[in-house]
Amino acid sequence: MRRKSLKLSVTEQLNANQIFESIGFDPKKCFAEDRNLSSKLRVIPHQTTVTISSIEDEIEMMSNKSISAKMLSRMPSLIFLSQLDSESIDSVLKEYSARDLSSAWIGPPTVLERLAATLPAKKKELLYSYTESVEPRRDSAAFSSLVKRAAAYIKNEESNPSERDEGSSKGRATGNAA
Repeated sequence: MRRKSLKLSVTEQLNANQIFESIGFDPKKCFAEDRNLSSKLRVIPHQTTVTISSIEDEIEMMSNKSISAKMLSRMPSLIFLSQLDSESIDSVLKEYSARDLSSAWIGPPTVLERLAATLPAKKKELLYSYTESVEPRRDSAAFSSLVKRAAAYIKNEESNPSERDEGSSKGRATGNAA
């Protein structure tokens, strides 16, 4: 609730999360002297997230190149899916119907154009016709699923960089998605 009422830019949110993670706060160590209590120490885990509420926020985020894979999975945006190579994008998008994609089709125009470029012509036409009647939402099931799939691809790439050749088309595309 507080996060939504704070009007921080995406860059400011990312910086705040990086500071918190760099501190390495461990409540069990902080309250070690109180360990003789009869009850167990309960800890509310800190969930690092970035709130994206507009396309302008996503455009600002596109300019930040230092976002970790861990943070990607908690950022509701299709930008990271668009940064994959065409083959990976195609393998993700083919699992969704045009109707499902229309409920998740929200983001900067350059990102949506890159994603649409990998779709077959008929599916692309259907997608565009559905977007006229369906309002895309960041809280739709398809959007959440697409974001998770993109994060999984990027995490896999960062944890297994040796699986890629220099000339391979797997993983993130070179260059910017913009």
